[in-house]
Amino acid sequence: MDIESLRFAIRDRIEDWGLGLTRAQLISITALVIILVAGILLLYSRSRPARVMVLNAAPKREETKARVVEKVVVHVSGSVARPGIYELPKGSRVNDAFTAAGQPLPEADLNSVNLASKLMDGQRVYLPKKGESAPAVQAGGSGGAAARLPLDLNTATIEELDKLPGVGEVLAKRIVNYRTAHGGFRRVEELQRVEGIGARKFENLKDQVRVE
Repeated sequence: MDIESLRFAIRDRIEDWGLGLTRAQLISITALVIILVAGILLLYSRSRPARVMVLNAAPKREETKARVVEKVVVHVSGSVARPGIYELPKGSRVNDAFTAAGQPLPEADLNSVNLASKLMDGQRVYLPKKGESAPAVQAGGSGGAAARLPLDLNTATIEELDKLPGVGEVLAKRIVNYRTAHGGFRRVEELQRVEGIGARKFENLKDQVRVE
């Protein structure tokens, strides 16, 4: 029912009641009724519980980062069951290298090496026999000539380089001079750029030196 119909309905009802109201009074009463009805409707609409829209939470994006395990590659030789090249987790010890190579042989001299020494990438780990003279420069930790790490080309002295197989005092000085002129070695293969170190000599030296 619209407002005009409501007004006529109210007027007819008043006439039925015989109130004898004037037109102005009738309009006022009608307006008052309309205001009351509108107020009741507004109050009702506000009293109703509001609709709550529940949105499903967006699924969390799970990013799985692959765990990268760093490795070191070492050359295990000497009195072990299976000499060869082995890849081990970074932080492994010399004893781990011997275990990977099938355990030391009965004639191995375990007292000649530091079994607790950490391995380095590119390192040669040699396990001598009992009574055997170990190489002058050998990977495997500190504790005597048979347990020295490969020489660092960027820190080794002329005297230390002189002790490498096939390297005399003259060649040792050339290595140091090259290191000084070029700001140090960046990798072991760069040793071949030194005058007097050919492919054959480099093969004999590459396991005896390192670059950090």
